[in-house]
Amino acid sequence: RAVPTDSLLMLGAALEDCALTVSNDTGPLHLSVGLGTPTCGIHRRGLPHFMPPAPHCSVVAPQRDITR
Repeated sequence: RAVPTDSLLMLGAALEDCALTVSNDTGPLHLSVGLGTPTCGIHRRGLPHFMPPAPHCSVVAPQRDITR
């Protein structure tokens, strides 16, 4: 389902209520991880090291450049 973005409080409440968050590397992804919601982060190649490991977070990153 779509997550409301009217305010950070609404966004946080919606993410906290989710069974799983799947997001590209954006603020809501990091907020979801911080709230303890199971999270799948999608990053471009070479950037997953910026995402600290967490028990409820996995990172999906391509092994090759997919921007070409």
